[in-house]
Amino acid sequence: MSEAKEIRDIAPQFLRIAHEIAMNESSEIVRLDLVAEQLQPNDLKTTGSDYVDKLATVSQYLGRRGFLRRQTTDWYMFSLTREGIDEVEGNKPQEAGSTFNIYGPVHGSVIGTHNKTELTNHFDFRSIEQRIEREGGEDKEELKRALAQLERLLERGEYLDRGALAQFSGVMERHSWFTGAVTQALIGFATQAMGG
Repeated sequence: MSEAKEIRDIAPQFLRIAHEIAMNESSEIVRLDLVAEQLQPNDLKTTGSDYVDKLATVSQYLGRRGFLRRQTTDWYMFSLTREGIDEVEGNKPQEAGSTFNIYGPVHGSVIGTHNKTELTNHFDFRSIEQRIEREGGEDKEELKRALAQLERLLERGEYLDRGALAQFSGVMERHSWFTGAVTQALIGFATQAMGG
């Protein structure tokens, strides 16, 4: 497992623990060692000072995502941002603008009333991971593997070969919402590639 994936995997649990600690602190400032005490060291497959260093990397990662605010230069102390609290509590902020789906060919079309048009992909792997946890049932692990495979394919930017996700066809049939998310990711990737 790559270090980046390891950090992404532990980040949600780290954030939840930090949130619980912050709720019990009058200053709402969290110390890294308090989070370290509550996390399972084997989650990061390291111990001792390497464990604390790895947790500091997790807190930096969450800081870059806008979920934590550093209180000391070494990330030993930090606080949760509004976005971090919303992430833990499952509050989804209302996005400005409209969302709409387009069905059918749109070649050469200008959508809307302006001369300039832009199509942007906002696919969020994290929200799909959360939905898998909530709705995946007995298929959770297979859905997670399918999502990881999709993420790898899209990160490499390679051509999607026929049958690349065939091993997951059964689970995708049982969870149509997941199939829709996969389709959204692929279309978003394809439109970004064309515009990029």
